[in-house]
Amino acid sequence: MAETPDNDDADGPSADRPMTLGDHLDELRRRLFRAVLYVAIAALGVAYFEKELMGVVLAPYAEIFAKVPGASFQTTEISESFFVFMKFDLVIGLFFASPGVLYEVWGFISRGLYDREKRVVRIVAPVSALLFLAGCTFYYFVIQPGALDFLLTNWVEIPLPGGGTLPIRPQPRLENVFSFYLTMSLVMGLTFELPLGMVAAQKIGIVTWRAYSKYRKHFFMGSLVAMAILTPSGDAFTLAICMIPVLFLFEAGILVCRIMLPNAPKDDDEEDQTK
Repeated sequence: MAETPDNDDADGPSADRPMTLGDHLDELRRRLFRAVLYVAIAALGVAYFEKELMGVVLAPYAEIFAKVPGASFQTTEISESFFVFMKFDLVIGLFFASPGVLYEVWGFISRGLYDREKRVVRIVAPVSALLFLAGCTFYYFVIQPGALDFLLTNWVEIPLPGGGTLPIRPQPRLENVFSFYLTMSLVMGLTFELPLGMVAAQKIGIVTWRAYSKYRKHFFMGSLVAMAILTPSGDAFTLAICMIPVLFLFEAGILVCRIMLPNAPKDDDEEDQTK
């Protein structure tokens, strides 16, 4: 009876059929074409319901504007509304088409992966997607309402020295509103990937949970600076709200890493202190 060959060997996955550079380029072209097609079809579908979907994005602003008489959106360029909606269709279309796009990406790169590497990706990819969606959802329902209320309703009446007041009415540009929403959603989505990144760093031997615990204060300070740069508004209120999940996720990452590697070796400083 012939022996069953191992799935993997030193030269690469046994199921990986040798391909020339031309074969790889042909496959890449086919998969890119299908990925672009998925996005185009999804974007057309979004375009059909773009006003309703845009209403979901702008609903929190409408609630805030209801508190400030005279507040409204504005466009300062002739083509601004057209390009904002076109960008909206493409971005939301990419979101809905992402499963198909990722399937094509996976189909291209999986040919060169070992079976054990494929198993890791099959576990990590869904977890990563769920964490990213959790971050976007957290921004929309938790961070955004308070941040918008703070940014758009403070100091709406400025008292003048001679008496009377100068009314300040928010009239943000539609382009800025959509860019702010996308940026903050992306920042919080990536922020929620923090525990996964911490686990990955420990798994490949770069750092352990002991180092995370030891340099906790350094991480907090670095995160504060990073959030101050990444958050487009730059105000202290939004920064404070964004830092809350960062601190929680960091501690959660330490906990998961500790469960996975409870007997992580101590570094030199810790060993000296125990002697």
